[in-house]
Amino acid sequence: MDDCRICRFMNDWDVASTKHGVVTYGGLAIKEGHLVVASRRHVPSLSDLTDEEATGVLALLRKAVRGLGEIRAWEKIYVLMIGDKDTHFHAHVIPRLPGEAPVGPFVFGPEGWRSVLGPSSPDSRAVSSMREVLRSILK
Repeated sequence: MDDCRICRFMNDWDVASTKHGVVTYGGLAIKEGHLVVASRRHVPSLSDLTDEEATGVLALLRKAVRGLGEIRAWEKIYVLMIGDKDTHFHAHVIPRLPGEAPVGPFVFGPEGWRSVLGPSSPDSRAVSSMREVLRSILK
């Protein structure tokens, strides 16, 4: 799609590609080593990919993470799939060097994303109910 920046980045910033996915470095990078792995087909989410495409994209994602690990001794390599801004399925691969702040507190800490979600976690009955529904769906 012409107006999709993920589609544009696949052509301009690709470092590896397969039948089902592309690894890019550059266009969306917020720090050294920040890769974006995207499905070749323009779909909004993982659930919109075929099983073959999902397997291919996730294999490429694993390859990208392993490749980054060969470059240097990162303390951690995060994989994030957000998709709030771009409606093209992609994952961010963001490495953290020793001494850099961990991402967890920005997501789960009291001052992070969790703070805007509401005051508490779901109650135990809601968790139990959803667990049962998921068990029946995911059999």
